[in-house]
Amino acid sequence: TRMHGSLLLVDSIQAGLRAHGVLSVVDYPGFEQLDPPDLETYSKALNAAQYPLSVLAVTEHAAQVYRKGTYGNTMTTNPRALDVACATLALFTPQVRENIRTRGAQAIAKLEALQSELGGLITKVQGTGLLFSC
Repeated sequence: TRMHGSLLLVDSIQAGLRAHGVLSVVDYPGFEQLDPPDLETYSKALNAAQYPLSVLAVTEHAAQVYRKGTYGNTMTTNPRALDVACATLALFTPQVRENIRTRGAQAIAKLEALQSELGGLITKVQGTGLLFSC
């Protein structure tokens, strides 16, 4: 995107903390040295999917493109939603983050065993953390 002068948006609403126990794609194993996206969206991971909240994180460059006053009220701040997000994120201890990775590896192993048992009904097992598919 840098070469073309465009912005990169990463949608972390579905994956979020479930993938590796980290919030942002820039904290995923193997991605730490990459430039952050210009914009990254968050939602379910911030509020345990229990309270309406979404966040658009932006780089300084992307923030300069933003024009105040031209967007609807879905971008306004809700203090209660922010309290829910802070309380939820406070619960994500290193132990919880490790549990996400451990349980995800166990689930993948069980799905791969099931794949072997079902003789071709499951063609592919993939995933990371608690975000997987088959």
